[in-house]
Amino acid sequence: MTEKPELTPQPAQSGFTNAVLMGFMAYLLFPLMALITVIFALMLISDDLSGAGIALIIVSQVWVGAGIWGHFHRKKLLRQSAQEMDNDS
Repeated sequence: MTEKPELTPQPAQSGFTNAVLMGFMAYLLFPLMALITVIFALMLISDDLSGAGIALIIVSQVWVGAGIWGHFHRKKLLRQSAQEMDNDS
């Protein structure tokens, strides 16, 4: 294509883009899914379907774990991105 340096993707930019996506998932998507799952589980428990409700509460804990994992993975990506920026300058 073109040889313009401003159009070539930098490794730090791709790391930052992945960190933004990880932040969206860790701070918005996973907690929202956990909240929706817990609400649905509590509705099932109140309707005397405790087995299904407890199973959904366990699923909600998976969403919470995924959010925590996303938080730490995002921190790692941002740290790597900052190191690449320092190495470039």
